[in-house]
Amino acid sequence: MTQSRVMTETLEILIVDDTDGCRDLYSFWLEGDHTVRTAPNGTVALDEIDPGVDLVVVDRNMPGPSGLDVAAEIRADGYDCQIIMISSERVEFDLSTSPVDEYIKKPADREALESAVDEVATQHAYQSALFELFAVSATVGRVEANAPREQLERVEEARADAEARHRV
Repeated sequence: MTQSRVMTETLEILIVDDTDGCRDLYSFWLEGDHTVRTAPNGTVALDEIDPGVDLVVVDRNMPGPSGLDVAAEIRADGYDCQIIMISSERVEFDLSTSPVDEYIKKPADREALESAVDEVATQHAYQSALFELFAVSATVGRVEANAPREQLERVEEARADAEARHRV
C-alpha cells in the first residue's frame, strides 16, 4: 500500500478473470486491505455473487458470459455493488448508460486498480454514513413525536446548559 492511500472501509471484492495470473495478481494487490474472492469465469461469478459483495472487478473478454454480460446480469438481479471492468480493448460504449461504474485499461497497474477501489471504498463509507444519519434522524423524529412536550423541553434545556458550560 502506498503512503498516500487512505483506506476508508474494507470491501468484499469479487475478482472475475479467466486468466489465473490476472486473478492472482489483482487478489495479491487488494487482499491486504479487503476481503477478496475470485471466480474463473462469468458463470461462476454469477453463482458466487451475493448481497455481501461490495465490488466486482471483472475482465471484459472471457469464454461464456462476457464481462459486460456479467455486469448486466448483476444489475438485473438487483445487486447493489460497484463494478469495475478491466480490458485490453478501448471503451466502445458509454459508461454512464452501461452497467459498469469504472473501466481500467489492461495491462492494469497496481496504482490504477487501488485508486479505483479506494474511490469505491470512499463512496461505500459515505453511503453507510448517510444511511446511519437517516436512521438516527428517523429515530429522533419518532421519539420527538411520541414524547411528552414537557420532557422534550427539559431535554432541550439540559442540552443548552451543557453546551453553555463547554463554551466557557
